[in-house]
Amino acid sequence: MNQFPLFQESSKNRRPLAFRLAPLSWNDYIGHASVVGPDKPLRKMIDTDRLASLIFWGPPGCGKTSLARLISRTTRSECIALNAVQSKLSDIKAAIDSAKAVPHQRTIVFIDEIHRFSKTQQDALLPDVERGVITLIGATTENPFFSVIPGLLSRCQVIELSAYSSEDMEKLLKRALKKSGSSAPWTPDAVELAIRHCGGDARKLLNLVDYTLLLDCGSITDSIITDWSQSSGIAHTTDAHYDLISALIKSMRASDPDAALYWLARLLRGGEDPRFIARRLVVFASEDIGNADPSALPLAVATFTATETIGMPEIRITLGQAVIFCATAPKSNACYSAINAALEWVDQGHIEPVPPYLRSPSTAKNGITYDYPHRNVPARSPQPLWSESTTFYTPKPVGHEAQISAELSDWAQWRLTARRVPQSDNIQNVD
Repeated sequence: MNQFPLFQESSKNRRPLAFRLAPLSWNDYIGHASVVGPDKPLRKMIDTDRLASLIFWGPPGCGKTSLARLISRTTRSECIALNAVQSKLSDIKAAIDSAKAVPHQRTIVFIDEIHRFSKTQQDALLPDVERGVITLIGATTENPFFSVIPGLLSRCQVIELSAYSSEDMEKLLKRALKKSGSSAPWTPDAVELAIRHCGGDARKLLNLVDYTLLLDCGSITDSIITDWSQSSGIAHTTDAHYDLISALIKSMRASDPDAALYWLARLLRGGEDPRFIARRLVVFASEDIGNADPSALPLAVATFTATETIGMPEIRITLGQAVIFCATAPKSNACYSAINAALEWVDQGHIEPVPPYLRSPSTAKNGITYDYPHRNVPARSPQPLWSESTTFYTPKPVGHEAQISAELSDWAQWRLTARRVPQSDNIQNVD
């Protein structure tokens, strides 16, 4: 008995092409040779019917459910499927009770979108996964190391599936056209555009083929694909949210405006909140540009302010300008490194008292008077301000920091010379 509702037959008129073309054997399965190739451990585990609990992790349309369906067909197992979006704790307990009713038979419990289960729901699986009452197969588009509880992770093998390659997508397209009985040929440009548009999402590609079956035309051209895909957007998962912003930041850090603009476009087309992008630009302006170009920070702050009042699509222009500026600006992480070094110094226990002449009010204390820097031009003072046992800020010889470096070097030399000269007792006291 197969209790896999996700895998049950339904009216052929209602079944999407992606469902109808689900692989029934390894001969039908396309892609992921590095994971389920004949010589790979997972494939051997399946072929020898010695299945362990698994969690399939990958982007939408990468074949997670298809692989689970194939496992259910090629192993001697009872199969129960749950969707974490709809299932309750009672559904989990019912599945476990069904497994206990057939102790002589392995029961696979497939849970789609397992990252959506609460901690309590995931906890409910632990004892029976541990004892082998059920063999768990979970599928998730989110990073399981963040979204699945540690106890369940320790009892499962995480299998990461990547998006389909262009080559595998082309094989899938050809198979879909053959199996569907499509009589309309696809032009090479249409094939290339469809594969590029679907971005490794097999389900999206098969849905596109399904759409073309409804058309009464001589051939499928790139213009037809464009008409279908012009407003589809590029959705991304929580993991991709972080991966894409990381790619944007690293491209700006490497001073490549074209790469930075590409990743910005991916974020925007994926529906990312422009305010999130702008906040990252503010951080980048201080962390990666700093004093090499001090104008980066006010520009980034102005960009963030603009996102508070201007939405898409107009804000793309402001974000694009800021990204190009940040990518082409001179780079220095000296400010970022300096504050981190100072904090680490304090954390190591270097806690110094404030010198009496630096306290407020800064008047004579213990016979020592505050040396007012503005009595010198430029404003300098040889008076010690702390133990000066280390250096936190080391400006880089780029952009404005090159000038800062020269000024700090000159200041250090001046201070050494000034300290050799006896100081006048007639020093102005100013808070």
